[in-house]
Amino acid sequence: MDVSVIVVNYNTGELIRACLDSVLKQVDVKKEIIVVDNASQDISLQVLETYRDRVRVIINIENKGFACANNQAAHLAQGQYLFLLNPDASFQDLHALKNMFDMMQSHPEIGLSGTQVIKGKTGGYSAPQFFYPGQRHTSLDYSFLPGKIAWVIGASMMMRRDVFEKLKGFDEDYFLYGEEADLCLRIRKMGFQIGYNPLVVVDHLGGGSEFQTRPSELWRKKQKGLHLFIQKNYPLEEATKIIEMHIHRAKRKLFFLKIKKLLGLFRQREENNYERYQTILSTSEKFIETLMRGRLCV
Repeated sequence: MDVSVIVVNYNTGELIRACLDSVLKQVDVKKEIIVVDNASQDISLQVLETYRDRVRVIINIENKGFACANNQAAHLAQGQYLFLLNPDASFQDLHALKNMFDMMQSHPEIGLSGTQVIKGKTGGYSAPQFFYPGQRHTSLDYSFLPGKIAWVIGASMMMRRDVFEKLKGFDEDYFLYGEEADLCLRIRKMGFQIGYNPLVVVDHLGGGSEFQTRPSELWRKKQKGLHLFIQKNYPLEEATKIIEMHIHRAKRKLFFLKIKKLLGLFRQREENNYERYQTILSTSEKFIETLMRGRLCV
């Protein structure tokens, strides 16, 4: 088996059909598809039932999160490579998997590679990242690690299964956000580079399950993933510096948003941003208290 394609689904029944169809149409590569459903409450199970003869489906009775569900599937995978694809994403052409397979075969120094990901209706794309979350605001230097790319978006990426297994997969402390940056950092520390193949293009609607989540709850989850990454990978002094910067920025944004409200310039966009920065401020203040308690305990 060349590639095991892993799709973790949660309440994206309206979108996953296009995803699976695009994978099934891939040519010139031996593949299997494993879908893990994280206790969806929509039509997902009915849709997945129609693919039972072509797709292996794992149904969880509770939402175990993105990291844990991917590890579940990887444990069953038979492919030399694992390709992780979001359920609201789909390949643009029939040779995407073959192109990724050939790239990884030709570059043994690469442990994991991302693809070009086109974002929904905006037409923007997710570029590879050359710094880890929050790193720009610190003195941390990771230039000693292999390659120049720090991490790639987890919506579409391929990795060597043996490397993934040696790392024991994703860190399951992460529920939804931050796990791909953490995995990429650990892969580089193992001695492999992170790659990026712009010739393989994936359309990503984005936010398939996020559309059903309140903005404040969405940002709370994103902040939790960010804080966990910072806590696990950065020294206490640098972590504190990053969070203090986030607090200062959130307060500044909220100040100007309040002025807009007084001037009668508060629209839906401003309302969403206000909710966003309120969430960032409150979660960051709680997190820095946790960091300070850790400092006192040392």
